[in-house]
Amino acid sequence: GENIVAFVGARADSQRVPHKNVKPFAPDGRGLLEIAVGELSAALGGAPESIIFSSDSLSYDQTAARFAGVRAVPRDPYFASSECTVSEYHGHVGNVTRDAAPLAKHVLFFQVTQPLLNRTTIARFVDAFCALVDAQASRVAAQPALAARHEFLREKIALCALMNLVFETPPHERVLAF
Repeated sequence: GENIVAFVGARADSQRVPHKNVKPFAPDGRGLLEIAVGELSAALGGAPESIIFSSDSLSYDQTAARFAGVRAVPRDPYFASSECTVSEYHGHVGNVTRDAAPLAKHVLFFQVTQPLLNRTTIARFVDAFCALVDAQASRVAAQPALAARHEFLREKIALCALMNLVFETPPHERVLAF
């Protein structure tokens, strides 16, 4: 997807599981951050700045930046705090991706804590999403209500397509090979 940028955020300190994003998770010692960003980078082919990684931790930013295509953007501590609402955080994600990747038309919002999506599944999702957007572009543009809320609609379609893809994928293919 040439018009897609992925956004990956990781908070340094989880309230329930401290340092969960970097704790060794895989048998080879990789943590959730390394697994998720590595699979996403491989799925997107390592294209320059195809992944925006944002954290309130410099060490997390440095870890993510080791992967091809990742641009680390430091996160304001407020957007990693419990005081930040989900709506505020999503607004922040929109602002960061718009500023860091102004030519991207679509944002793939990816969680570090979903390590069960492998590079093949991610690539299939991106391809399916791009095909859907292309196939329906004229129909969306012809509907004033849809055209006026185009960005909102794209976000919802992306989330629904990802959920659908995950649930259509056989369970044994959702698991990463470590």
